[in-house]
Amino acid sequence: MHHPGQPEKIDDMHLRIDRPRRSRSQLGFGMAEAMAATFVFTVGMAGVFTLQKVVIAGTASATDLAIASNLAGSALEQLHLSDYESVVGSSTCPPVATRDLACYFDKQGAVVASAADAYFTRTWSATPDVVAQVTDVAVQVVWQFGILSDAAGPTPHTITMNGRVYPR
Repeated sequence: MHHPGQPEKIDDMHLRIDRPRRSRSQLGFGMAEAMAATFVFTVGMAGVFTLQKVVIAGTASATDLAIASNLAGSALEQLHLSDYESVVGSSTCPPVATRDLACYFDKQGAVVASAADAYFTRTWSATPDVVAQVTDVAVQVVWQFGILSDAAGPTPHTITMNGRVYPR
């Protein structure tokens, strides 16, 4: 009589050892399962890397927009504090008169000497309305954002703030 786990006698010369039978769930991973798991992991990681690139670009874009808004707002504020009669015409870059505000700024918003070193360029224009005795002022900041640029190069961005200067 044969007992499980005991050798089974086939004949006098050969012995066969019975191995306990394993169910399909105990056999482990096969090649197909391993390849499928690798594929799912790879697709997931590609999605994570793509999402990370978009998040980094969005953060950089928001930072640039905040700096550009601050540059435009500070120029508008300085023009509001100027004499009504002196706020005419437009800015010149580089500044040639004391009334001209700085034009060129680096990526952090600090003043730089030339357009070649600039990330942001700020200009302004003033249009007097003699009848209403106000001067309409527009301040524009332009910068090149290049993280998500295409083959044509960085994408130009512009922010414009408008205001009025009144006589005191």
